[in-house]
Amino acid sequence: MTQQQNVVAHIAKYGSISSVEAFTRYKILRLAAVIDTLKKVYKIPFIAGYEEGIYTYRFRPDAHERLKDMQQLRSLADKYNVGLVVNRSCA
Repeated sequence: MTQQQNVVAHIAKYGSISSVEAFTRYKILRLAAVIDTLKKVYKIPFIAGYEEGIYTYRFRPDAHERLKDMQQLRSLADKYNVGLVVNRSCA
């Protein structure tokens, strides 16, 4: 999986990701750069937090619901062996 995929999957599963988790689990040194790419290229809105010297990122609530819908759509496409095309400008 790519760094972007790892971050999105982690947030979808656990609700957020910190810079420490990104490094220890996925060896991502520059989490902020990965988040920036996800914001600019894939238009995923995030909420950032900073507490006790650690940056944490999570999806905005509306984005979290949109991503769960996309995951369900992909799982149905895989189940029925149907191709799925996603327009990044709309995703």
